[in-house]
Amino acid sequence: MLLKFATDRKWWRHWLFAAQRRFDLSVLNYIATSNHVHLLILDQGNGEIQDSAGAYIAEATARP
Repeated sequence: MLLKFATDRKWWRHWLFAAQRRFDLSVLNYIATSNHVHLLILDQGNGEIQDSAGAYIAEATARP
């Protein structure tokens, strides 16, 4: 199950907001389901930043 433990949720939020600062995004909302996460974000560019931010968060929180 995705983000089952409080520590996992804490670290995921940490990396989400690190990506927000790094890529200058506005996080409008997010929801975690049992196997994936929906993000509603706004960027000031052409959308390429969204893909980079998603990859950044996924890589930072991936388990070996």
